[in-house]
Amino acid sequence: MTNVTFTVLNETTVSNEVVVVQLQIAGPADDEIIHDWRVLTPAPGGSSRFIFAGQITVVVTDGTTTTPATGIAPGMILPIISVPNRGLTFGAPRTNASGSRAVGVLNDSTDPILLKVTWFVDSCALLLTDGLNQQSTASLELTSTFMFEARSGSIGSEPTAFELDPSLQAVTVTWTRNGPAGPDHFTFATQA
Repeated sequence: MTNVTFTVLNETTVSNEVVVVQLQIAGPADDEIIHDWRVLTPAPGGSSRFIFAGQITVVVTDGTTTTPATGIAPGMILPIISVPNRGLTFGAPRTNASGSRAVGVLNDSTDPILLKVTWFVDSCALLLTDGLNQQSTASLELTSTFMFEARSGSIGSEPTAFELDPSLQAVTVTWTRNGPAGPDHFTFATQA
């Protein structure tokens, strides 16, 4: 996939709200927390921009030691072990046996330790898997759906979905609102 530039235009008169962008993932589990992937603050009449490259990195902690952010290619699984006096260490990547493009981290430790796995996409936190047991795998599978939502504090608008075509190079997202308290609207213009 090539990099896709998103430009969010604020055509409202609202200055105290943000635009939250979430990436949809396939089937989050009960022990996973999904983060707001991007929080943009375009001023009225202004814009904010971000680039989506789809680069996935992972950080793992056992509460004592934390791995550096490590890149993982689609369809790969990274085993992780706890090494005495060195902490957590990733092993050689393995191919996902299911043939899926999902990525995974396998708690391959011989010690019964619980791990927290934080997934990042383009250096922004996306998902936290808490309590990865010994010989269990935490996985992440991105979809091509982006969700755009206007938010003031903890109150948000109805999210608007956008399906990303991998052939696109740019997407202009226009944020409008009918009056000061009307519903928010996001429209999309694409460039291949």
